[in-house]
Amino acid sequence: MVTGLHAAQVTPRIPPLEAGDHLDQATFHERYKAMPSAFRAELIGGIVIVPSPLAQGHGLYHALVMAWLGNYWIATPGTQALDSATTILGEMSEPQPDGALVIEPACGGQTSVSEDEYMTGPPELIIEVASSSASIDLHAKRRDYERAGVLEYMVVVLRQRVIRWFVLQAGAYQEMAADTDGRFSLSGGQEASLGLC
Repeated sequence: MVTGLHAAQVTPRIPPLEAGDHLDQATFHERYKAMPSAFRAELIGGIVIVPSPLAQGHGLYHALVMAWLGNYWIATPGTQALDSATTILGEMSEPQPDGALVIEPACGGQTSVSEDEYMTGPPELIIEVASSSASIDLHAKRRDYERAGVLEYMVVVLRQRVIRWFVLQAGAYQEMAADTDGRFSLSGGQEASLGLC
């Protein structure tokens, strides 16, 4: 029992996030906001993921991805490009994708912004740059993004020097194939594109 203090003066300590914790999104979010600002974590499938330090290759390709998304944003009214923005996807998912493209709500987009200014709902396109995180990005994150309704998901896999691009069709991801010129298409020759206003 605490002596000399009123019960109202005792504030419970918020436990720190640890890799591998099993949490719901609300608990994760509360603990994440209490962590030091340099700390980075994601909630994928209800499990806390703390990423490895980022190497030079990740930084290089992340910059290229953001340049590509930035140019698309400038050229396409009704869209926004986001860099490493926290995105609340559901009760068990709060990732920070390397890059995302959203269609603004006024143009029929799927995302909104919460009162505390976090993205909620699935972006139309998410891009991850993956080296040590490739197994998470291609499996657990892919399942979360598919379940949440992210329309297109691209993974730049650095070690294999390939791009894996998935398009949501009838609630499941279909992988696009690249031709010898590096152009992507779905089976049957259909090209992937975001439906914009």
